[in-house]
Amino acid sequence: MKLGYRSIRVDSWRGWVHGDWAASLTGGDPLDRLLDWPHEKIHQRELSCTWRVDAPGQTLFAKYVTTSGRRGVDTGSAEERIKQFFRPSVAARALRVSRRMSGGGVRVPTTILATTLRRGLRRDDLIVSTAAEGTSLAEVFLHRSHDEATHGLFDLAGRRVAELHRTGFIHGHLLPGHLYVAADQNTVTFIDNDETYWRPAMARWPGRVWNLTQFVHRLIGHPQYPHADGLALRFLDAYFVRMGFSPASRRRWGGRVLNTARRRARKRLGRPIPAVSPAPLEKPNNATAFRAVAQADPTPAAHG
Repeated sequence: MKLGYRSIRVDSWRGWVHGDWAASLTGGDPLDRLLDWPHEKIHQRELSCTWRVDAPGQTLFAKYVTTSGRRGVDTGSAEERIKQFFRPSVAARALRVSRRMSGGGVRVPTTILATTLRRGLRRDDLIVSTAAEGTSLAEVFLHRSHDEATHGLFDLAGRRVAELHRTGFIHGHLLPGHLYVAADQNTVTFIDNDETYWRPAMARWPGRVWNLTQFVHRLIGHPQYPHADGLALRFLDAYFVRMGFSPASRRRWGGRVLNTARRRARKRLGRPIPAVSPAPLEKPNNATAFRAVAQADPTPAAHG
């Protein structure tokens, strides 16, 4: 038995629940029990949705992955449903990875329930975790003034992502909304870890570059583009400094990540993303990063 967790067998559900929540979530169908509390759907995509649940005394987040269309979740194509059915349990993977990340010194929310239902051709996974401390980088980017304090949060995120990669983990969805920063504690919490994976030392670099491109692509593809490019530069520079790269290597790899992210953003949005010189990556706190953005895009309103 995993320390602090109990196995559960309710109807066709099989999995693990944190001991403190066993009585609250295992008296029947765990999804029904969970959604008896006030809740709000905050995200939905093909085959999955996420709710924020106001449990007694605590806010929880529940991710539900299903091939059956239960609770109004989009079931996607037949091909995707078949793939999902034969994949290993998403819930078991999420619990295993989050515990391993926590053991490696990476901050993650506590998983309180990870369970899977299999009934005929139906396959459901339910992952419930505590709320992350701090504010997501997406909220910081959208709702805060872009001052030095905001830039410092992106510096912090870059350093913490470097530390995550140095432990061997590659985040499955490294997006601004999945990194919660707490400046007063100098911490970053990684959420949505069910697709995070570990790689041995010789196979890590491609995954690291993919993660950085994933993050930067979402930033520079946003309508608030002029601010995003400067923040992307700050994030990348903090990352490469923490990884111990030389100034020349920071410029070279920073340029590659930016160019790849720009191509992806252009393809997704159907509009050009102006090039920005990666030269400012040599100095993490140099205001030339923002001058480079202004020179490359003198009319930022055109990208709104």
